Amino acid sequence: MFREINPVEDKIIHNSLSLITPKIPKDLKNIRYEKWIYLGTTRYKQFFPKIFMVPNELISFLQKRIFNPHLQYAGIFFGTIKRGEFLLSLEGAEFLLQIGSFPESQIIIVNESGEKGTLYRNKITNKMIRKISQDLSMQTIVLVQNQDREVLSLARCEYDKARDIINPKLNLITLIDKGYYLRTEQ
Repeated sequence: MFREINPVEDKIIHNSLSLITPKIPKDLKNIRYEKWIYLGTTRYKQFFPKIFMVPNELISFLQKRIFNPHLQYAGIFFGTIKRGEFLLSLEGAEFLLQIGSFPESQIIIVNESGEKGTLYRNKITNKMIRKISQDLSMQTIVLVQNQDREVLSLARCEYDKARDIINPKLNLITLIDKGYYLRTEQ
């Protein structure tokens, strides 16, 4: 079943996106999209509600088909709500990038070996990073892109200060990436 999000769900999304940058929730209020939620059911595995950004032009169409059991997607898949936390999808991150809400300072560009490392969930080393902001702090959520500026993953920055206090080593903890299909059995 599809429906518009309620105030509690909106607050969960707002709070989670504010952790990336406070600019995102403000920007989402100024676009011609609405947040909708899909509450599916399944007997075989746990289902988490999916959030979609639906263009205003499609809302009347969607409202007429809310109870259609075959309707599972509408607009842009923005993320899921899991255990009271909103988890941004890669499609959602790309959407935020397109509307100018993802700060350039939170984008890391990797070289070809960094791209492969990201897609296969290997460690990304400093040698693989082509462009990075010097202003990144611990726990910052970043968008990892290849040299062609294609989104590869969302990651969290952590610094290994135990080894070198003056020059801490950057660690990227991948949260979600496009390499999932490469790692699943066919």
